[in-house]
Amino acid sequence: MAKAQEIAMNMSTERAVITGLIVSQPFCARIVPMMNYEAFKLPWVERIVKWAVEFYNEYKKPIYMNIQTKFESEYPDLDPDEAELIQTFLTKIAKDYEQVKVYFNDVFYIDKAIDFFRKQILVSTRD
Repeated sequence: MAKAQEIAMNMSTERAVITGLIVSQPFCARIVPMMNYEAFKLPWVERIVKWAVEFYNEYKKPIYMNIQTKFESEYPDLDPDEAELIQTFLTKIAKDYEQVKVYFNDVFYIDKAIDFFRKQILVSTRD
């Protein structure tokens, strides 16, 4: 697989993992216990994941609409460029989710997330 395709696939998978962490109870229940933050290469992506995981660990439900509230509460402490990236990303995820919210395929995305974490472990041990 070409490097550009691999990066695009990882971003697509990361986006699916983050969407699952934000919107899906079954996804969170299965993926949060095995969370590997090092799998996320961009610090601002890792930050979003940590927000979702912390919320799930505290309330035992996905962060869902509270992600925007969390972003707004953290906004003053964020680097302006990072804040812009997070806001753009959250907006894209919200639009994507609106298209599929009738049926988020938890089983499919759980499998993709597990595969993503396995691949990231292999990549990190290879480097």
